[in-house]
Amino acid sequence: MSSVGSPRSEPLGSASSKPAVPRRASVEELKTLERLVGDALAKVRAMKTYRVTMIRQERVGDALQPEETVVLNLQREPRAVRLEWPEGPQKGREVLFAAESHGGLIHVKIPSLPGVLPRMSFAPTNPLVTRNSRHPIQEAGFEAILLNIETALAADPSARGRIWYAGVTDCPEVARPTHEIRRVTPSGEEWTVRLDTQSLLPVLVVAQDENGALLEHYRFQDTRPNPPELAAADAFDPDLRWGRSPGLLGLGRLATGALSGENPPKPKGDPQSRTN
Repeated sequence: MSSVGSPRSEPLGSASSKPAVPRRASVEELKTLERLVGDALAKVRAMKTYRVTMIRQERVGDALQPEETVVLNLQREPRAVRLEWPEGPQKGREVLFAAESHGGLIHVKIPSLPGVLPRMSFAPTNPLVTRNSRHPIQEAGFEAILLNIETALAADPSARGRIWYAGVTDCPEVARPTHEIRRVTPSGEEWTVRLDTQSLLPVLVVAQDENGALLEHYRFQDTRPNPPELAAADAFDPDLRWGRSPGLLGLGRLATGALSGENPPKPKGDPQSRTN
């Protein structure tokens, strides 16, 4: 798939460039969309694990974050997520969450501090975690995208806004036709979700606010269902993957820098003399 390109600093589109919102979908058209989303959910739920590369950009608060490439590794049952940064300023960083082990905490590997602080752990609701993304890590993956559409379809029409299936249309960003699903929420947000015509897995999610400013842009590529490495014991276990935690939680400026992707200040003294 082709790259999204350089990080966007301006709103995506404008009121004048937005496609016209069609008439309210008929009952039969909504049933067609329900079947498509149901088939897509079945495809996702048939995978025990999967790995996919995400090229993403989000607006968090008032700030549009730089575009970044993140590899998502996901286990459906029991729920576990590992995020990896293979390139860019955060190269080597990993974030791991397993709902049923290690206290249900989010664990962060900090590549800039090897031998000093191999990892840090936070509650999923910690502000240092939630301030970095529009979505909690528990919602990572394809299933949440499709369930959001399913929920909108099941909602009362007054709470649904407009939602419709635009058919199989060309998508330059993935260089092939895709199933195109569009929604305008009651608040005016516009969402586009595109599914691969063969796998039915999401390949693109784009959201704009009521003024056309970009809220989020996710492109998914190179999806690998049930890769053998995700069946390994250390795939979602931070102790096996990185070594046991030193028991340090939320260390002020150090934690803030680690989670924001900045280079945090190194502790004073000889790092080699510290106990991990």
